[in-house]
Amino acid sequence: MNFFFKLKSKEYDFNLTIPKFTNSGEMLSKVHLYSLGIDSNNLWKYKKKISNDEMFYYINKDYETCDDFYYIANDNICKSLFENGNSEIKQIKSYLDTTPPFRSNTQIIKKNKGFSSYQADYPISMIEKKGSIVSPLNTLLNVNAEINKIFFVNLYLQTIKKKFRYYLIDHEKKKVVFSDFIMTNTINEINIDKVFIKKNIFFVTKEFIGIPIYFSDQDGHLSLEHTHPPHEYIFGKNKFKIITNYKREFNEIIDQENL
Repeated sequence: MNFFFKLKSKEYDFNLTIPKFTNSGEMLSKVHLYSLGIDSNNLWKYKKKISNDEMFYYINKDYETCDDFYYIANDNICKSLFENGNSEIKQIKSYLDTTPPFRSNTQIIKKNKGFSSYQADYPISMIEKKGSIVSPLNTLLNVNAEINKIFFVNLYLQTIKKKFRYYLIDHEKKKVVFSDFIMTNTINEINIDKVFIKKNIFFVTKEFIGIPIYFSDQDGHLSLEHTHPPHEYIFGKNKFKIITNYKREFNEIIDQENL
């Protein structure tokens, strides 16, 4: 099961499009789109969304919405998705556990200029995990662009809104060059100064994982993409040991600066 998200920004418009049919073309029946958020009682709240389109659900700035995350479910899945009085999301399987994964499309738009799209799905397998993210800046950001951002998407199973730090780390100099706070269970918009877009500088989190989505705007030409986790680039029986040691290097840099 996947959750879906929109990339909201004050500077840009957005669209989120979710199909009403499976990868094989079968129309989904007796299902609805739900928004997902945290209410004033610190519980998960969900709300059914209405669509008059036969093929897709559409979410945009003009649509009545207040949450960052969405999911497709029938009544039985909705009842079984939450536990502990709706304070936690439960790991469940659904009819949308497909190969390849069931996707949505999130689009970010600059008026009278251009747009870029991204497959906006957040796997339910990620919501119970904590850990660290290590991701290079220069591979997907554009040093020549006027605007560079990272949209860091985090969805955690518990209804917590917790601040935690991200770090920009110069791996060659073994130094944190910038740090600030982001939040759990939201879409974090992080502006990146082009002075940091170098091959030796990495985006790092230490407490929570998530999906870092890289965005560049060069005169209305927009780019939107994400990196893959390190284990998808390394092969061999020792790859997880290699990744653990690799991430430990960055954590030691953070620890030595007491951040």
